[in-house]
Amino acid sequence: MEQKDYYKILGVSKTASQGEIKKAYRKLAKGCHPDTHQGDKQAEENFKAISEAYDILGKEEKRKQYDQMKSAFSQGFRPGGFDFNGAGFDLNDILRQAARGRGGGRRNVQYEDLGGLGGLGDIFSQFMDQGTHFRQSRAAPRKGNDLSANVTITFDQAIKGGKVKLTIQRRETCPDCNGSGAAPGSKPEICPECNGTGTVVMSQGGFGISRPCPRCYGKGKIITNPCIRCGGTGVAPARKKLTVKIPAGVSSGGKIRLRGQGEQGPGGGPSGDLILRVTVGDDPRFTRKGADLYTDVSIGMTTAALGGRATVKTLTGDAALKIPPGTQPGTILRMKKQGSPKPGSKKKGDLYVTVNVSIPKKLTAKQKELLIKFHEK
Repeated sequence: MEQKDYYKILGVSKTASQGEIKKAYRKLAKGCHPDTHQGDKQAEENFKAISEAYDILGKEEKRKQYDQMKSAFSQGFRPGGFDFNGAGFDLNDILRQAARGRGGGRRNVQYEDLGGLGGLGDIFSQFMDQGTHFRQSRAAPRKGNDLSANVTITFDQAIKGGKVKLTIQRRETCPDCNGSGAAPGSKPEICPECNGTGTVVMSQGGFGISRPCPRCYGKGKIITNPCIRCGGTGVAPARKKLTVKIPAGVSSGGKIRLRGQGEQGPGGGPSGDLILRVTVGDDPRFTRKGADLYTDVSIGMTTAALGGRATVKTLTGDAALKIPPGTQPGTILRMKKQGSPKPGSKKKGDLYVTVNVSIPKKLTAKQKELLIKFHEK
């Protein structure tokens, strides 16, 4: 009977200190974090397992309960119940506490009733089930997995917004079995173990402990002839074409969440979301930081000295930029509200213009004479 070994998952010994457990968790989590492994399902499952292990072992009280429960179950399963006394537990006392929580008069206890006993319910149900409770929760209706994808757009698309088309692969209702999981021409049967209720009752010292049926995993039905295409899950991989609306002002690294466009939820649950990570192409005219744009312009030294106007390229076309007298090379001038739109707002960033002063390489005799006289003054 399968049991989760959280120490093995984290790669630490049973005598590891809390500091060693925390260090092991951080190292493992960093190596499979979803943010750095977009679309990697195995990394996602590993991260969940590591997080679950740390949630138990990283807390002294939960770790103590886990160690005691693990020790108790190492003594084996007996039809008459479990011997928790050697591990410091009195199961009947635990059940009496749970029954009192339901009003005191009932003798049938469910796993959920153990949840208020200092977090013992989650650990207890896991070992009582030998993994069945976990599988049943996966079989119950739940939200589908989120999907992630990359989309590359042009600079103009990022500034103005628009629509792009892309194709993704996701799991949808199996077209062969219409989501039933049973092969075409057959259908799921009522589970003979629980008679379709999805739960069975285990006796312990006068109490009845309701738990998910170990044969149908709490669904009440079993599939004797599973669909070949989906393997009995009711969902199968499919390619989906989407038209995505790009909001004006989106930046590289920005994310667009499309709700309900992820994988279909198992057991008839809602679909997950599709998260698009945006990459914006370069533009020869501008560089960009958030909603602000940056460009440059060249002017003559006479304009720099006396002041004047220069023509600057903006998102809406050429515009005149006022050059103050005595402008020095490298001066940055700001053109308000000439930048990119700010996502979700009507406001715009600014355009910053770096001024380059052009020095003529060849001068006429008259020009040289005038410059010399200017210098002598």
